[in-house]
Amino acid sequence: MTFKFCFTCITLILILQSCGDVANSGSTDFSKSLSSMNGIYVSEGYTTRDDGSDWSSLSIIPINDHQAQMNIRSRVDNDKAATCTYASTASVKDANSLEASFLKNSILFSFDKNQVRISGAAENEASFLESFCVEGKSIAGTYTKLTEPLDDAQLLEGGFVKKLSMNGISFKIQAGSTGSSNSLLIQASGLTEDNQKIMTEIKGFITEAQVADLNGDAWPELLLFIDLGKSKKTGTVLAYSVNEGKTMSLVEYPNTFESDQISEGYMGQDKFSLKDNKLIQEFPVHTADGKLTNKTREVLYQLVKGSNPSFFEVEKVSDH
Repeated sequence: MTFKFCFTCITLILILQSCGDVANSGSTDFSKSLSSMNGIYVSEGYTTRDDGSDWSSLSIIPINDHQAQMNIRSRVDNDKAATCTYASTASVKDANSLEASFLKNSILFSFDKNQVRISGAAENEASFLESFCVEGKSIAGTYTKLTEPLDDAQLLEGGFVKKLSMNGISFKIQAGSTGSSNSLLIQASGLTEDNQKIMTEIKGFITEAQVADLNGDAWPELLLFIDLGKSKKTGTVLAYSVNEGKTMSLVEYPNTFESDQISEGYMGQDKFSLKDNKLIQEFPVHTADGKLTNKTREVLYQLVKGSNPSFFEVEKVSDH
């Protein structure tokens, strides 16, 4: 009797241990699945983002063996409103999918190789995926996993992003605009000797970027118009010139306050533009005691190259 009792107990223990092993095995499988799902995924427009395409990113971060944090963001640069925004926790449905709930609906994340497809868990649940977006848009669709770092400049609210090209030379400009100083990245392409990446800090924020041939040598100059962010709204210009299609170098822009030709009556509120391949600065003129007049000063600059560095020189000043 004792032997049968002991045998029965041992059998039960083995069965329970076996069940535990199966459960643990399943947990391990889900853990491996979540590990492979982890990452950053982007919608189709990401590949043509520099041409103005809208796009969204989906980040998947495992919380434990059975759940992951899901976040969707859309581009918001240059004062664009986000098309879609979504954040939730999703649970493992099986080895190839995650599922999240919203009200009485379910969102299904189905994985296949390096892609994830977002859909309603049932065919009649697809329309509610528009709830997270502006009218007419939806988070539904296929997102592709990135193998390189995410270029998130366009996801930064208020950030400046622009791509400019001239005569086979292109410039991609990315900059923040949230503080008194911001990071600036300029990536050139098409130069024959040095497609250098310029990374620097600037005071203020970029309001506009343009390219033009300012000295008639058939090669572009890149001009960034900057608001220094001060109470008087003073501005400046950061410029680079292409040297015979090979390299690019900085062009010095004069400090308006230090220029005897134009500083009298200057109290900021600059506006910069290009006209007939000339750089123009305009600002309202003030009296000596700081009162605003009805005059506007226009300053025309010419680019002087050949020196090191090149620089802008005042060519003409007129009040009107």
